[in-house]
Amino acid sequence: DGCGPDFYFEALSTYDWLAGVDESIVDGKRVKRRGTPKTAERAVAATIDAAHVYHRRRDDVQGAIAYAAQGVSVEQYLECIRALLPLIRPGRDWLALGGFCIIGMQRSLIPQFVETCRRVAPMCKERGVARVHFLGVTVVDPLQYAIPIFDAQGIETSTDSTSMETNALMGKEWHEDHMLRWPGASPFLKRWGKESKQRDDGYHPADLAVGNGRRYSAWLSRQGATI
Repeated sequence: DGCGPDFYFEALSTYDWLAGVDESIVDGKRVKRRGTPKTAERAVAATIDAAHVYHRRRDDVQGAIAYAAQGVSVEQYLECIRALLPLIRPGRDWLALGGFCIIGMQRSLIPQFVETCRRVAPMCKERGVARVHFLGVTVVDPLQYAIPIFDAQGIETSTDSTSMETNALMGKEWHEDHMLRWPGASPFLKRWGKESKQRDDGYHPADLAVGNGRRYSAWLSRQGATI
């Protein structure tokens, strides 16, 4: 039913160039590695250029436009956002915070992520931004810090990630109770191995991915955000 002739996406994200920000090219291959403000310059410029392209076609988009931001340092990030905010239609468009999808692998980025959110939130409030979307961030503790920052400004938050599916392929189950095992414990717990795929023991990656998504969505909703 949801994909009939009247269907349209809630929001359409603008293009954000990852290479130089949280991806690097090593021996011709993309690897997840944080860049520097210098390597990110080209990505930030391309992201801003893309935002202007979408803005010129804004009347062709039925839903919101989620303007993606990039930057390696807090100041570089804020410069990008200052370029994006004038394009955002108050009360309709979103600001999408990109460049932090490796925060689970590089937890040293959490303070920078939180500080960026703290600096960005009042700017979004002043512009009338309808929602802030975290691109590819589902790590629990950074979101527990970030969501209240925007909630205090009356700004909705949401996120997305492929982690529910990719972890399901590895037999890992997401459940908030897993975090109670010890301080800082991951909500993902490996429950099935390769041998489970070869026998009928109730494990199927697709079913686990759906279950992971539902449990995570329920947890996120209680934090005040959506996936």
